[in-house]
Amino acid sequence: MKNHTQLTYLKAYYEDLKYQLNHPSYGISFMNLGSCGTQYFETHEEAEKYVKTLAAFVQDWEETVDVG
Repeated sequence: MKNHTQLTYLKAYYEDLKYQLNHPSYGISFMNLGSCGTQYFETHEEAEKYVKTLAAFVQDWEETVDVG
C-alpha cells in the first residue's frame, strides 16, 4: 500500500517544481538550477510536460494512498 508520508514528500517536490517553473522572473532557469536530482530541461514546454505528468501521478497516487 502507498504511504501517506511518501505522498506528502512527492507533493512537496511537485509544488517546488511548479513554483520554480512558474517563477515570474526566472522560470525554467530557476527550475534547472533549483534541483540537482531533476533532469535538465532545454525548453519551457519540456519542463511543463514533466510537471504536468508529475501532477497526474500525484493525483493518481492520492486516490490510492493508505491514510490509515
